Amino acid sequence: MSRSTAVIVILLVYGACMSCVGAWAVRRTHNGNDFLLGNRRLSFWFTSLSFTANATPPWLLFIVCGAAFAWGLAVVWAVVALLLGYLLNWFFVAPRLRALALGHGNLTVLQSLSADSGDRLTPLVMRSGVLILFFSLLLQAGAQLHFAGTTLASETDVDLPMVVSCLVIFLGVFAIAGGYWAACMSDVMQVTLLLLVGLVLPVLVLVAGWSQIQTGIAAAGPHAVSWFGGKSGVVAAAFAIGLFGLGMSQVGQPQALNRFMSARDDRTIRIARWISCGVVILLLAQMVFCGWVARIVYADLHQPEFALLTLGNRILPSWAAGAISTLLLCAVLSGIVNQFLVAAATFSVDLKRPGTPGSIDLARTVTAAFGLLATCLVAYEPASLLNQWLFAYNVMGASFGPLLLVRLTGKRVRPGSTLGAMWSGCILTILFHLLPDSPGDILERVFPFVASLGIALTGGERRRNPDRADRAQDTVHDRVPI
Repeated sequence: MSRSTAVIVILLVYGACMSCVGAWAVRRTHNGNDFLLGNRRLSFWFTSLSFTANATPPWLLFIVCGAAFAWGLAVVWAVVALLLGYLLNWFFVAPRLRALALGHGNLTVLQSLSADSGDRLTPLVMRSGVLILFFSLLLQAGAQLHFAGTTLASETDVDLPMVVSCLVIFLGVFAIAGGYWAACMSDVMQVTLLLLVGLVLPVLVLVAGWSQIQTGIAAAGPHAVSWFGGKSGVVAAAFAIGLFGLGMSQVGQPQALNRFMSARDDRTIRIARWISCGVVILLLAQMVFCGWVARIVYADLHQPEFALLTLGNRILPSWAAGAISTLLLCAVLSGIVNQFLVAAATFSVDLKRPGTPGSIDLARTVTAAFGLLATCLVAYEPASLLNQWLFAYNVMGASFGPLLLVRLTGKRVRPGSTLGAMWSGCILTILFHLLPDSPGDILERVFPFVASLGIALTGGERRRNPDRADRAQDTVHDRVPI
């Protein structure tokens, strides 16, 4: 079997599976709440695996694998940071965000952030959040489409514009038809693919190239066995702290947080947290191991972030390597659907008046428009796609994460401070992104988050009279039916 034949077969099977998922999801989607949030009926399996797919998407796992390739033992800091972000999300954010969203009837994370901004400034807060979120999602979707189109064009000898157009049409139809249920099922498929590839690939490489691995271990050098990647002193501390910014940014990812809001009940959250934490530990361990193996058998790789994609090319037959790469590509494509739907919710719900029900027709229209914009953005992608994706990830984390943490502690953040925290996180991340990289990217990943958190904390006030007549001051307990 040739490489191109294997790629086409995998894509056909993937398309058939996604079509079946879309047909199944259509039968469960009846109104705007179903399309945007699954009508809050997700089971613990959907909640856990779908959150895992969005909190640690394939791009982030590629980064972990590349870090293991480039840094050796120092990748442990990135793994610990991501695990701490997971624990913070599941044990602090998840139960409180679900209660807050249920009490106020919120369908999006932005609605939960602006719940106490008052009738006068709520529209301004919502528009600011929509602008930041749409900008970030568009960058991520454009990067993923560009990567998928470039890979498929090189594998099948088809023009890039045609490949990207076909991908957008297929994914757009899938998202428009199936909505939230289709996205959650595609997330389950994505996690399953990553688990399988992460399990099979290193085993095959170990079996096929044990002699090369022994040689590579002897030649790895002291840099690979240093806990700080050969750094020391203040630089080593900045390196480790900067990596912890990756974990903190998980708190500000709306495409992952809305899985908490759609959980069926509190029991679902309690069960899903253990499943999700177990799955992510397994995924991270697999990615780290793959990166270390790639470092040993393929030390001359110039782009460490693509170590997982190119690992099989070293030893496996051409058709098998093509099949593995295509499976990883399918996992990347599955994640784009979530960005489509979050953008649809942003425009169809967040820009409408409070209390107005979501429109399924408007949501589907916005989904189609977002796909077209992402397609146009593909032509203007920069050279480093992973940097663009991670930049958008940091923007959302610094803009929304600190505000959400303060809101979930029970404090009311004043409208001016809400805007200040949101825009300071966004603008500082952009400014530090334009500067030369610091050790661990501490300036881009940590300082904007800390600045936004400081503004949110100093601008917050704990409610002293939850029974006030002003509806803008209602607490969660005022709205949760007892």
